[in-house]
Amino acid sequence: MTTRTFTLSVHFDEGHVWAEVHELPGCFASGRDISELQEALAEAIGLYLNSHSVLRVELEPIQPVQEIKARAELIPACA
Repeated sequence: MTTRTFTLSVHFDEGHVWAEVHELPGCFASGRDISELQEALAEAIGLYLNSHSVLRVELEPIQPVQEIKARAELIPACA
């Protein structure tokens, strides 16, 4: 059995969570919660790789994306 590590972007939307796998362009999965997301990721990664079945996906602790405000000083463009 081989173990690979993938980088995910995890997004929380109303009522569900979804993730995209950086190393596998176009590979993404979603679920109503983290548990469903893990199952969906195992299936999506397995389908993408085609030559492997994925037994299980383990995720590191997920922190929600923090939104912050930024202040920008604007200078008029020269005409």
